[in-house]
Amino acid sequence: MIGQDPQPISSEDSVKKFETRMTQNHFFQLISEINKPTDLKEEPDVVDYRQLQRQAIRDMGFGTLLDLKIKNIPTALCNFLANNFQTGARQVPLNGNNVLDIKQEDVVAVLDLPHGPKPVEEFKQNDPAITDHAEMVDAFKKRMGYSNKFLSTRSTAAQLIAGRKDFGDDFKRDFLVFVVSTFLHGNTTSRITMNILKSLVNINEVTQYNWCQYVIDALVKGCKSHHDGKPFTGPITFFLLCYLDRCEYERAHLRSFPVIKSWDQKMLDDRIRLQGSNFIDVQTLERLKKPSSAASRDEQPEAESQEDT
Repeated sequence: MIGQDPQPISSEDSVKKFETRMTQNHFFQLISEINKPTDLKEEPDVVDYRQLQRQAIRDMGFGTLLDLKIKNIPTALCNFLANNFQTGARQVPLNGNNVLDIKQEDVVAVLDLPHGPKPVEEFKQNDPAITDHAEMVDAFKKRMGYSNKFLSTRSTAAQLIAGRKDFGDDFKRDFLVFVVSTFLHGNTTSRITMNILKSLVNINEVTQYNWCQYVIDALVKGCKSHHDGKPFTGPITFFLLCYLDRCEYERAHLRSFPVIKSWDQKMLDDRIRLQGSNFIDVQTLERLKKPSSAASRDEQPEAESQEDT
């Protein structure tokens, strides 16, 4: 309920310490490996599997994640955002009556993920669908080092996927499981979660799901977890980039679609140095709209995509 939301606090108040397993390191590590060119001189008998992996990711509508340039997130700002996010109203109160409201359109502006008509579903505990798709689930567990009833840690999973040379359905599933576990909707442990496999049975239908609403729901759940004194489990990088783009401090900053492509580590560090701990006194801006020229970007081959950057 909106009435149960926490009251606005100042940037400098001493509040719940921000803890999360959704750190950038492992996700950034995997993206960096996939973005490297295949060394065809060292491996003359193989195809350019890195390029084909990148294209596979674009085909699923997640190509913008390859543009991630931020490795380290500012704990103080993340703490402020998580503490102040009103899970009912889905907004962060700022100075005066100014608020940062978070909607599906923000996910489009920041990450440009697919927002199709089908809701994203996850396996529940003792879900009969797990048995229905036992072959797929068992194959995934085998690839991801399932042992003693536990899946791999995020670190191990990153290494396993980075070492792959395939680029088909199994690669796509494993990559998206890793994206969810480390970047969108993880858990309070150091291990990946396979619950999202329920929406990856037919990998060719990934773009038909509403991943933007999924990110919003994950943000709400993550902030509720934080408010309850547990680690944050939601899409903190999305939340951070949304604030950086839509909350202007003292001087204008360059804005371009999608936001994830606009910000690098230096820009983030410079902004934090300029702003200090004053996260409230900002001017909120309208969210960016997706330009019509970007509508088919993910469907384009890599060579054509590079010409646009």
